[in-house]
Amino acid sequence: MHIKPALAIIKQFVLLCFLFILQSCNPHKRGIWIDEQIESSVRDDKHALNTTMLANLKANEFKALQFLMSKEMMENPEMIRRVEHLSNDMKTDSFSLLHEYFVVSKPGTDINLKGKDQGGNNYDIHFVSTTREMYLAFFTPKGSLNQQLISAVYCKFDYGWKLNGLDSSPYIINGKTAAELYNQAVEHYNKGYLIDAYNLITESSQCAVPCEGWEYSKSMAMNIFHGKILQECNTKYKFPYTIAKVATHPQIFWMGIQKNNEGQFPLIYYRSSIKLTDTVALKKENDEIKKEIGNVMPGINTDKKYVFYSAFNLRPAPNKTVDHFDMTDKLQ
Repeated sequence: MHIKPALAIIKQFVLLCFLFILQSCNPHKRGIWIDEQIESSVRDDKHALNTTMLANLKANEFKALQFLMSKEMMENPEMIRRVEHLSNDMKTDSFSLLHEYFVVSKPGTDINLKGKDQGGNNYDIHFVSTTREMYLAFFTPKGSLNQQLISAVYCKFDYGWKLNGLDSSPYIINGKTAAELYNQAVEHYNKGYLIDAYNLITESSQCAVPCEGWEYSKSMAMNIFHGKILQECNTKYKFPYTIAKVATHPQIFWMGIQKNNEGQFPLIYYRSSIKLTDTVALKKENDEIKKEIGNVMPGINTDKKYVFYSAFNLRPAPNKTVDHFDMTDKLQ
């Protein structure tokens, strides 16, 4: 008398289990969703993972992070050092979510993520899908002029959602992305500011790939322009370059960029005939250099907070350090 109802219950249970398994295997249709397009339940779940990940990363809690990692990631011997490096970068900053993507595809598929229209900062991210479902999140520090982009990639394995990629690379320098720095470099080049344009396109190249597979729509133009500027600089400026109108004839032998907590600014290395111990005479000579540098290298001291100088008596050589005297021209 009670056999039939019991069989009905068993059949219903089996059917529910089958439906659950079916949904677990194929819960979402194929596609790519960004930010608010992502289903709220998926976002809430992943945001909880992100909160845990960022907290453990900032605290350099590698053992705690391992609970979030895929098997492949845990077996990567570079991860301990990478986590420590990322943790050091995060000590003084709080991070916010820049963009997030949810990707459903056949494993091994070439994926092309389209960045949102950023007003000239358009980009694509190219990669090959690892699992059927993937979630990518990108984080930036709040209010910093020089920003590292933290990229986190989660994959849904048969043992659950796990972190399968974690890295950081420069994203913004002096408050500008690579595409914006390129635009500024072109603008300064058109004004005749050759060295300044070179410094700007060099900064652009430093943050042109904030994560693996990231490509700005202007990437090819940026690379071509970088080569063009480098060639023109090498033709016009033969180092060591003597500043003839300064009586002591200091010789610039290297140009670069120096970073501080306010951004990145020009750095000029020059050889002086004045002994480094005579700091009074060195500062007087440097005052003369500062007056002339805008004529020698137009734009180098325009719209900048600082220009950094280092005076040497001997040029540095590989595997050999030499003394120098550092000076800063504060322009603003």
